[in-house]
Order: sequence, then C-alpha cells, then structure tokens
Amino acid sequence: MPATARQLQQFLASLEPGLAKAFSDAVESIRARSNIGALESAIQALDYEAAFYAAGIRDYSWVYLTEGVRDAYLKAGAFTVAADVPARFGLDFNIDNPRARDWLASHSSNLVVEINAGQRDAIRQVITSGFELGNNPRTTALDIVGRVSKQTGRRSGGVIGLHEQFSDAVINARKDLKELNSNYFNRVRRDKRFDKAVRESFASGKPLSKEMIERISNSYENRLLQTRATNVARTESLSAMNSAADEALRQVVDEGLAEADAIEKIWDSSGKSKSRDSHRAANGQKVKLGDPFIVNGYPMMHPGDRNAPVSEIANCACVIRHKISFEKTML
Repeated sequence: MPATARQLQQFLASLEPGLAKAFSDAVESIRARSNIGALESAIQALDYEAAFYAAGIRDYSWVYLTEGVRDAYLKAGAFTVAADVPARFGLDFNIDNPRARDWLASHSSNLVVEINAGQRDAIRQVITSGFELGNNPRTTALDIVGRVSKQTGRRSGGVIGLHEQFSDAVINARKDLKELNSNYFNRVRRDKRFDKAVRESFASGKPLSKEMIERISNSYENRLLQTRATNVARTESLSAMNSAADEALRQVVDEGLAEADAIEKIWDSSGKSKSRDSHRAANGQKVKLGDPFIVNGYPMMHPGDRNAPVSEIANCACVIRHKISFEKTML
C-alpha cells in the first residue's frame, strides 16, 4: 500500500538529524584545520582566497554532508520501494543505477559550490568589516574561525558554516552591542540569557566590555549555525527523498512492473501548516512520472527540485504521494 502523507512526513523528519549532524561535523573539521597565523597574514594582505584556504576550507570540506546526502538518498529509495511496490516482485532499490549515480554526483558538486560561494562571501564580509572598524588581523581572524572554548578546548562561534545573510547579522549585532543600539533586542536568535546584562548596560549608558561582547556574539553565532544546519538538513533531506523516490519509480518501469504513464505523482502539502501559498495551491496536483508539476509558474519534478528558485525550495516540507497501476501480468 502506498505511503500516506503522514508516513512520508515522518520519514522525511527521520532523515534531518543525520544531515544536520553531518553539516555540523564538517564545520567542526574546518575549524580544527584553520591556521590562525596564515589567516592573519592573508587578512593583512587583503588576500581573500588565501584567507579562505587558511580558514580551513578545502574542496573536500563538505564530504560529511555529501556522504550524508548519499545515505539519505539510499534510505529514501529503499523506503519508496518498500512502501509502493509489493514485496512479491522482489525489487530492490539500485543506488548504482547510472541515473542515480549521475544525480548524486551532480547534486553533491552543486551543493559544495553553493555552500562555498556563500562561505567566501561571509569571510570577505568579516574581513571588510574588520578593516572598517579598525580591528587588528588577529581579532578578525578569530571572528572568522571562532575562539577556543575553555570548557571544550575546541573553537566555537565565528562565521564558518554561515552564509552572507547570517554573517551580516553577526556583524550588525556586534555593532548594536558596541553602540548601545536597542535594535539588538529584535534579533530572534539572540541568546536571551544575556538580555539582563545588555539592558542594564543600555540603561546606564556604560558600554559592555569587549569580553562580554565577544561572549554574547559567540553565542549568537552558534545559534545561527544551528539554524543554518537545520535549514540545510531540511532542504537536502527533501531533495534526496523526492529525487530517490522518482528514481525508484523509474526502476519500477525499467523492471517492466508498470508503464511510465501508469504511475501518478501527487503533490501533497497537507503535512505543513505554514506551507507557502504557492505550495498550498499545488496541493493535490497530479502528473505522470516524468512530467513536472507546475508550482507558482515553475516546472518542478518534485518538492525540493533545485531547478526552481530558492524561494520555492528552502525549508519546504511538501511530499509526493504515488499511485501505481502495476501490469496485470505481474499481479
């Protein structure tokens, strides 16, 4: 019996923690590989590419994440076969199918390029801001890769793992704290445990110490990083799940179990109360295997299809239900 929308939502949710951890593990590895001395020199020379390398980022830096996507893809393909194909047919999901290999290679490459582009922008932004504020190269370097925690002995904070928007939020939060700007309290992801100290400083007009600003900023950066990991995990889980499901259905056709036009895909946004208007409008839309849904005017093979704009992909939790009319000779 085909999986219900609720079962699909539950399966999707089960994939997210592993991918969030994979993203966080990659960030941890990058921080540990950073070279503060080389980073200071690169900042002093305004050599952004050297700074990017000295911060610890390599072409293979996100391998934990890309391997996590592969694992999610394999699990999702197996889930689709188990849910939608009767066990008597003996079909197993083949992740070594050329289509599957091509999707994983292309998706992983594009994902790394996308993350690194955002990371470059974030690092460039911190360096530029550091010069504008008159910070010395070491302070700017630590603002990039984080500071060593006395409790864990590991680096935390910094902008490794953050994109330009979040990096900008960190820079502006520091400015708010230094300038006693109450706009700081509009920051949703701030650590409210520091609010009392910040309010007292603002009320008295006495500036916060440099150490206190760093503690508050460090906590804010860590919270933004958690949000970033969650957002990446949601987007990548959705893309892997729905792409693998599509591939599993194509393998059903390859095996002669059903004709392509006998497989129907149904867009389902019912499991998320805060779905985009365009996705609620697409709820219940039916297309044949190989045909795209039309969502807000964009052709999408499935939720999370990266051929659509980010505005139609990020944090989406829509799923695809399937209806298959198996060949009578196979029943």
